[in-house]
Amino acid sequence: MALSRTACLLVGLIGSAAGRTVGVSETQQRPESMCVGVVTNGTRPGQDYASIKMNASTGVSALDCRTICCDDPQCATWVYVPAGLYPSRPPGTFCWLKAAKIDLKGSSCDNGKPGCVSGVVSRAGYVQDLTWKPTFPSANHGEPTGVASCAVGPNGTVYVGQRSPTVHPILSLNHQGVVTGGFGDKMVKSLHGMQVQKVAGGTTFLWTTDSANATVSKWDPVTGTRITAIGGKGTAVHPVQFGSVADAAFDQAGMVYLSDGDGGINARVLKLNPALGLVWANGNNGTVASNVAWASPHSLAYDGVGHRVVVADRNNNRLRFLDADSGVAVGEWPPSVFALGDCALPSVWSVRIDSAARLIFVGVSNFGSGAGCPPPAAGDTQAAIKVFQVPPPGAVPATADVATTIPVEHGFPHEICLDASTGAVYSAAVDSADLPTGTGLGAVTRYIPS
Repeated sequence: MALSRTACLLVGLIGSAAGRTVGVSETQQRPESMCVGVVTNGTRPGQDYASIKMNASTGVSALDCRTICCDDPQCATWVYVPAGLYPSRPPGTFCWLKAAKIDLKGSSCDNGKPGCVSGVVSRAGYVQDLTWKPTFPSANHGEPTGVASCAVGPNGTVYVGQRSPTVHPILSLNHQGVVTGGFGDKMVKSLHGMQVQKVAGGTTFLWTTDSANATVSKWDPVTGTRITAIGGKGTAVHPVQFGSVADAAFDQAGMVYLSDGDGGINARVLKLNPALGLVWANGNNGTVASNVAWASPHSLAYDGVGHRVVVADRNNNRLRFLDADSGVAVGEWPPSVFALGDCALPSVWSVRIDSAARLIFVGVSNFGSGAGCPPPAAGDTQAAIKVFQVPPPGAVPATADVATTIPVEHGFPHEICLDASTGAVYSAAVDSADLPTGTGLGAVTRYIPS
């Protein structure tokens, strides 16, 4: 079933319900938007007003259930219950609709079985979370500067990478934005990108890229211990060296994808095996059948459904898609997809994917490195995080429609990160002339579904 044009921003959750079967109301059409948001497991029982037996015409997936809810203006919460989870109920897969927003009640169905999927919809968009006010005891430790990146770990812990020599380069913040710890002293020179890797058994690692030291590091974020560091300045691929390495991503098999392209001597994307040996390289000294002429591959993410690597090619003002097995380019979204106002060639800084909700978040600006537009006048700078539906597996369309746009008020979204449990989106803006003096950790902004 195709996504509707309903203006829904979804915060996904999970549950089960019982109720009567009724029809679905007519779609309330709202151009420029569609159902978007996160999808996670849990249960939200009670207060249902309808149940829809799903079939080929409605679609039979959890995202199809979400669309049914978004198409009904009465619906606030949806619950997807696959066939076979409740033997005493009528057979089939059902979508339950609820007029109230229901709190999460656990990580499984209310009978203890896994498989239920649900969500709470919002039909407005994202707003800046003004309760998020990152704080740091600067009187004792100095002020964080150059806040370049972020990543969200278990329990909503937000890891922030910053560049002041008087402060830990990696900071841990709780969900309220209070700094609770830090690590990486004397091991990181200019932290650029970071991502959390979750492996079997629930273990979590934090990976960081250091553009100045040309190194990629793997950390235990609980103890702050560096487990592995690879790289060194150079163009070689056996062993791998880096120019100005920018970002990292991972797949379910433990493969590591790296963008080596924040300027520097290289412009390439690499795939390493779990032992950190080269699988392929696309770019200079490349090993693939056809190498891309990158112009600062600045950020990347892995699409687990399409098995693709999605790369923000900053100075080429576009997003490129690589086949994860071969490393060969399989499509791109051109600059026109990311245009901001009169700027047809914005910088494409950052990319992250919500795999469960099938959404791509892309940070862009009409100023800064790579922007191919006349320098904007004071007060005319623009930056945003644009949200798109992930293209289905197979051929990548040469264009895409924006689902929703999140304006970034100060600085530009140098790197972004997502909290899959809440739907929050964070933007790390570094330090730029567009940021107020003494911004520090305030350069990390949180946006939440409204």
